[in-house]
Amino acid sequence: MRNKLSVLRSLVASVALLVLFCAVLPAQEGLELASTVPPDPLVYLEVRDFGGGLQKLLESDFAEALPNTRAFKDFTKTKLFNKLADRINELQEVTGFGLTVDRAREVAGERAAFALYDIGELRFVFVTRISSELLADTALWRMRERFEERRLGELTYFVKEDPNGRVSLMFTS
Repeated sequence: MRNKLSVLRSLVASVALLVLFCAVLPAQEGLELASTVPPDPLVYLEVRDFGGGLQKLLESDFAEALPNTRAFKDFTKTKLFNKLADRINELQEVTGFGLTVDRAREVAGERAAFALYDIGELRFVFVTRISSELLADTALWRMRERFEERRLGELTYFVKEDPNGRVSLMFTS
């Protein structure tokens, strides 16, 4: 249990840091991925070089200090933190593997977008653009046989949902 909490704290800290990092990035031309998410998100963030930004963030003094702050310790006692822990567990069940910072870097892609629709229910969409060659080296691609293969015109994609219908994961090459 203690190890799970440690991993969860690391993931939550990484997500929190990423959101903060994205919020202070200079404005970027064009929202290339905005058309790929449903309309009217509460929050929409799109960044270039998600993996590089994540790496810089994780190597920062701020990232090292955050888990020891009073604010973060207070956050770990909130309903939102617990709901985030539940969603991470559900997403891990859907993917069939643990979610780690290294796995996030695997699918970071050239450009990434995050759209938040309901903070209470943690409904969000994450979209990334990654080359087929890089995708082929990811845990997600290696687990694709556990997903349902679907087609939309010429596009083949893979989808899987948790039994409760709260978490869905789709990807394509």
